Amino acid sequence: MDAKDTLVRFVVVTPPIEEPPPRIYLALSVDGWKSNGRSLERVSPDLYAGQWKLRGTVLEYKFTRVGEWSSVELNADGVDIPNRRVAIPTDADELTILHSVERWADAPRTAIRTTVFNNPMQPTIPSTRTGDIRLHAEVYSPQLDNTRDVLVYLPPGYDAEKNSRYPVLYMHDGGNLFDARTSFLGIEWNVDETAERLINAREIEPVIIVAIYNTPDRMDEYAPVRDARYGGGGDGDKYVEFVVETVKPLIDKTYRTKPGRDDTAIAGSSMGGLISLYACFRRPDVFSRCAALSPSLQWQDGWLVDYVRTNKSAFKPRLWFDMGTREGRSNGRAGAGPEIENCRRLRQTLIGMGYQQQRDFEYVEVEGGEHNEAAWSARFDDVLRYLFPVSKD
Repeated sequence: MDAKDTLVRFVVVTPPIEEPPPRIYLALSVDGWKSNGRSLERVSPDLYAGQWKLRGTVLEYKFTRVGEWSSVELNADGVDIPNRRVAIPTDADELTILHSVERWADAPRTAIRTTVFNNPMQPTIPSTRTGDIRLHAEVYSPQLDNTRDVLVYLPPGYDAEKNSRYPVLYMHDGGNLFDARTSFLGIEWNVDETAERLINAREIEPVIIVAIYNTPDRMDEYAPVRDARYGGGGDGDKYVEFVVETVKPLIDKTYRTKPGRDDTAIAGSSMGGLISLYACFRRPDVFSRCAALSPSLQWQDGWLVDYVRTNKSAFKPRLWFDMGTREGRSNGRAGAGPEIENCRRLRQTLIGMGYQQQRDFEYVEVEGGEHNEAAWSARFDDVLRYLFPVSKD
């Protein structure tokens, strides 16, 4: 069989640095080992991606930070690594290659925020959706002037129990929640499987879960204010308005929801955790429950914690927030890192505002927890049990 062009997609997680470059570079053997041969564009502070059509062969390559060999990737100990190698299947239409860079030759050593899983060269992943999940394609946001898909998980028995109405959980990064085929690195949260299991076991009340996809403007949309260190943010209010004024009316009109604040929750992780906390305090008239897994509280020097402290709402939301002990720069180091310190600061702020842990909020430090979909999936059972406990009536 003759080789054909294959769309090869490189996705690279890099160590966090104070001013992440807008792109990194791929030096390929087939390009003559040019240190600035092909550029991967930044899609989030520590994540880069690029794709090209390449013909079936064995590729050797390395990454450089600024297009010079003086900025080549190293291992965690600062030692040069062997050339990376991958064989492109001759009959593949697409191939996604996932990597993590442990250290740059010209930058201080830092820890990677996101764990990259092995076996990255699986070109296709079967769908893993479970239960009754319905698609609202290309929902337009007049607030942000863009579109995105919205998925809706309906609890078991929804169609049979015509008189029942349900609370609703709105979640961000919708492509990561239900399906390995669409999720980051092929690892999903298993939100649908978890909800099905807990509802059928009567460990939580039946709930509708709305998965709102992100867009290329994710960083801007999930941050209420701009942070110059990351080069983004500031559209958080518009995104919250999109959820409240566009998505929620669509869901309430289409499905049998309980539309009041007492039955409306919001949740997400990382930047999605940041915007979830903001939405809950910004719009307490809409949201009464919130879960923020590994929230990016470092954004703009802890701006969100200060916002919560000065919030004058009479409503106290039911909150879950957590952080893994191996996340961010705390990974592999003694003592608590800034990610956990920011969560502890939020905890103390809430207590100072009259909140009581367990009654009004739950904060969990997850021993060994990392910053990835697998880690969030592992503790999502507890999140759902806390947000939607079975009524004792």
